[in-house]
Amino acid sequence: MHKISNYILKLSPKKLAIYLIIFPLIVIAFHTILSVSLRNLKEGLESQIQVISILLIVVFILFALVFLLWILWLRATTLSVEHSKLGIPVKWFRIAFGLFLFYLLYNLVYEALFAFLSNSYDNYTWVLYATRETINFVGLIVLYPIICHYSARAIYVKKNNSDATFVNSTAYTLLLIFIPISIPFFQKYFSPNKTVKNTLVKIYALALGILTLLVIIAFIATINGAL
Repeated sequence: MHKISNYILKLSPKKLAIYLIIFPLIVIAFHTILSVSLRNLKEGLESQIQVISILLIVVFILFALVFLLWILWLRATTLSVEHSKLGIPVKWFRIAFGLFLFYLLYNLVYEALFAFLSNSYDNYTWVLYATRETINFVGLIVLYPIICHYSARAIYVKKNNSDATFVNSTAYTLLLIFIPISIPFFQKYFSPNKTVKNTLVKIYALALGILTLLVIIAFIATINGAL
């Protein structure tokens, strides 16, 4: 894990922006194209349907890797500064991060668990419904903001070389929670490899262009009944 954290922190802001912004949009574009192709296939083409289904699984895995990079960046930045300067004990971050990983794992295996209970112990499926609501609430509303707040404190420490507090790291916390695409702009405080700000702006402009194209494709596909 230490080597992974070092690798993430050594990424230039440009590379991180490509991984976290451009790459996911390309993956979404492939997913859209594959989904449209799957819906338009006629019956009897089982081999093609299987190939596209496998490709959709690959796309899902690629998107999961991007999400994993995002979460590991929050962990790497938090643990990269002196713990005393964070202003709060790191042990609570480790606990929150571990529970958040459990939340992610639970949602990954939820469908398999539900199918198993439906076939074998149908009377207990309500347990999954109840626990999922609770786990999702804790994961998204409690654990994720805590993780972002720790990373925000680390950003403040790196930027100002002084101890972080709740007040001076609140702005960074809100950005990480609600605008996670801002992460590449904070990478310059951790990475020895620098990127010109104009380069990042161009990457974001490219991302906006890809997003616009995706919206147009989705709109046309919806009109034609392909989505």
